[in-house]
Amino acid sequence: MAASRGCFGVCRQLRTILCLYLVSTVAFLGLCSVVRARPLEVKNKSTSKNGEDDKLSPPDHLDAVRMERDGHLNRDFHQEVFLGEEKDDIEQIPHHVIDDRLKDIFKRIDTTDPDHEGLLTQQELQNWILSKTQEHFQEAEQENSKHFQEVDQNKDGTLHWDEYRLQFLESRGYDRDKVMEVIEQDTEIEMDVDDEEDLERDHDRFLQADEDPRDELLNEKEFLAFRHPEHSSSMLSLMVQEILHDLDQNGDQILTC
Repeated sequence: MAASRGCFGVCRQLRTILCLYLVSTVAFLGLCSVVRARPLEVKNKSTSKNGEDDKLSPPDHLDAVRMERDGHLNRDFHQEVFLGEEKDDIEQIPHHVIDDRLKDIFKRIDTTDPDHEGLLTQQELQNWILSKTQEHFQEAEQENSKHFQEVDQNKDGTLHWDEYRLQFLESRGYDRDKVMEVIEQDTEIEMDVDDEEDLERDHDRFLQADEDPRDELLNEKEFLAFRHPEHSSSMLSLMVQEILHDLDQNGDQILTC
């Protein structure tokens, strides 16, 4: 009988110890979850997607590209490939002056007819459109070089994903010091749903633009591909996949009218 009571007492102690262990473990895991997913302090969320964001995230509109990133057709495509950099100027001048400007453009296109009778050959028009498209490409390269110098804050000639992520979240109104803290501690960041989706999409684009060696570092050329997929065949492919994903409502990977 004494032995039975002794065994019973030992079992009860073991159950108590086990319960205490489970409680402490659950409490520890709960504490860890709080540490790994704590919300960031926000300075002013009304500043979301401000001007700073323009030099970071890839633009939604791409000049001289037939389709927008959201899958809609570029309404200005024909004007962009025909007028080039002159498109913005023509939009600002009075209507009665537009005819004279267009006549001047036609004379510049008509390179084979010395009399400039206003008749254009297919080759002349093709050469002109190619030159205007090239203007847009060069403009994107110049803009990209300027933006890269601004976002490469440590001036080492590369942009690390953490460096990008810090500036992205700061541009969306998150506290810079808090963002730096969670990045250094490698903990999860609790964000607004829209901010999280935008950052995840940018991360996919960032990794796709990161050529060998894949080290989550972008040089200026790779940053150009990241922001302007028309400069990279692999990034154009990713853009098509993104558009298909956004428009494919039933998930069958087929788009119908």
